[in-house]
Amino acid sequence: MALLTRLTTVILVCAAILSTSCARKKEAPQIRVLSEQEADGLWDKAERREPVGEPVIKTTEDETGTTITSSQVYMLTMPGGGGSIGLGAVCGGSCIGGIGPECKTSGCMPTGRGCTPLKCSGICRLSKACKREAIFSIQ
Repeated sequence: MALLTRLTTVILVCAAILSTSCARKKEAPQIRVLSEQEADGLWDKAERREPVGEPVIKTTEDETGTTITSSQVYMLTMPGGGGSIGLGAVCGGSCIGGIGPECKTSGCMPTGRGCTPLKCSGICRLSKACKREAIFSIQ
């Protein structure tokens, strides 16, 4: 279920980027899943890094606890007239020991090069630290 939620988030973010990108270009954008090293290399090379909109945050509760999945797309401006590249990141983590308002969560947000820590409080505790689960480029 959590994998389906993450995949759905990636697809929705890609669809949003594609709908705005296609209006500016005659050719269809290319979407590619990146390794951590490739993503970090693009991030380091970019002259400018700007978030595209607000992050998308999904909270899923089930009998095992609370799962947080968040995604953010960044527009990277490359040096020397290299154009722009969309870089999307999906972060995920989970808490166990309770669901609903008794389990409070914060963090687990994409930062471009990683994710902020997930904090679980109230009646729940951290079961899976927040980490990047998917990184993709849109060119």
